[in-house]
Amino acid sequence: MENNKYLLDMTDVVVHYETDEGIVEAVNGIDIKLAEGKTMGLVGETGCGKTTTALSILRLVPDPPGKVKSGKIILDGVDIMAASEKEMREIRGNVVSMIFQDPMTSLNPVLTVGDQIAEVVAIHNPQMKKEDTVKRAMEMLEVVGIPGERHTEYPHQFSGGMKQRVVIAIALACSPKLLIADEPTTALDVTIQAQVLELMNNLKQQFKTSTIMITHDLGIVAETCDEVSIMYAGSIVERGNLEDVFNNTMHPYTEGLFNSLPDVDNRAAKLKPIPGLMPDPTKLPKGCAFAPRCQYATEQCKTEKPALVKYSDTHYAACLAYQDKNFKLKGWSK
Repeated sequence: MENNKYLLDMTDVVVHYETDEGIVEAVNGIDIKLAEGKTMGLVGETGCGKTTTALSILRLVPDPPGKVKSGKIILDGVDIMAASEKEMREIRGNVVSMIFQDPMTSLNPVLTVGDQIAEVVAIHNPQMKKEDTVKRAMEMLEVVGIPGERHTEYPHQFSGGMKQRVVIAIALACSPKLLIADEPTTALDVTIQAQVLELMNNLKQQFKTSTIMITHDLGIVAETCDEVSIMYAGSIVERGNLEDVFNNTMHPYTEGLFNSLPDVDNRAAKLKPIPGLMPDPTKLPKGCAFAPRCQYATEQCKTEKPALVKYSDTHYAACLAYQDKNFKLKGWSK
């Protein structure tokens, strides 16, 4: 069975939020396949469905209003959609963990950081003695570069970067096979960002953990990821390894993301942002969702939704323009 090749195999997953204002089509037929030990960057603008995709893997999409309408999610051989809530409690933390976006709000302010790490260990190892869970908490703090004796301190006694390290320690406490990092450096300043990314890279080597790195920062992707999935309006529009996406960009949206980057060789050069805004997820266009912002869009693009087509062993793109064999992007300044 093909699923055996992958730690995570998501097929045609659709997630909607059914609100009084209308149906928010947050995730529209997403496919993600991730092998053990690999890191995938899930890249896109705010509101494109990245976090909802992650929450669906953990089966934590808030219901109501969220509904996983269809699709299949196989994680470490288990059908997530068919698992009981008891099985999911075993899977969360043990098989898959998530580092949430803001470390400031991810920690309980009235519990010591040691208690918060030990709690995760105790839930998944009920036979373990309390002193052993505390010892494990101290070990995990050391792993993320915080002295173990600080386990008796509270979150307010730590800086933003230290809090993020504590959150990573909690996520890794039970050595999960898959780590989902939801923009783990967004709330941190640049020097601390670099430290946290270096830490995550080192931990990936140490624990052999597969990772989904949710971000809108292509620099982070270049530093940490093996594979990239570019997401737009709830769909993956381009997917491939780093070389495919960075050196052989195929989708106009990906081209637009690269064009939006500053040119380090020419500081005077103006940025070239993508015109317009992402479509309202309650009123997605009939055809390609990117067509209203795309410089290459044709009349066909406005009425026909492109499928994700395989162009090489590892490279996929969803763009009708590629049906014309002579089509080429205008390129971006590297």
